[in-house]
Amino acid sequence: MNPCVSIRPARPDDAMIAASLMRLTMGRSADLFSDVESGWTSEKLLAALFAHKGGRFSCQVGTVLEVDGKAVGLLVSYPASKMAMLDLAAGRNLLSVLGIRPMIRFAKRISPMMNIREAERGEYYISNVGVAPEFQGNGYGAHLLSFAEEQARKFNLKKCSLIVDEHNNGAIRLYQRSGYKIIFSGKLNGESGYYRMVKELA
Repeated sequence: MNPCVSIRPARPDDAMIAASLMRLTMGRSADLFSDVESGWTSEKLLAALFAHKGGRFSCQVGTVLEVDGKAVGLLVSYPASKMAMLDLAAGRNLLSVLGIRPMIRFAKRISPMMNIREAERGEYYISNVGVAPEFQGNGYGAHLLSFAEEQARKFNLKKCSLIVDEHNNGAIRLYQRSGYKIIFSGKLNGESGYYRMVKELA
């Protein structure tokens, strides 16, 4: 019997599974969200941000894929033109969740990432797309990418874009099979590499 697969808008009560999937998709970058001094793990902080309104980590820009009623996949995406507004809201949410001193430490940790140009105006940006490990290999990641492309068309955008760690070979293969091409490769702090990938929509 084939499983029942559905996609729905994310909700605040998806915060824990969403945080787990975001951490999975972020790789080593997720460690930037840990703050040992104040006891915040990356998953705990991502969950708190997901439950807040506004911001690039909010449930308001999230989509959940369910299999037989169980949340197993997550898409976080939005038009690149909204990125600056979402970043401001994310900053406010971080400050309200962390407080001033942990927020300052967080800002210092992520400062090298501020130079990364994630998306261009006129693109639909895919921030995170992840599927729980035990459900991978069933086409659910491609299903979420197709949904993101549908959303891009609703905004009359002709391109989808994303950033991926150069070592995330499984994700890179998925994106390439789905029509995404590497248009830029960069280094973070001269060490960790990443690719910017773009797909032209028909």
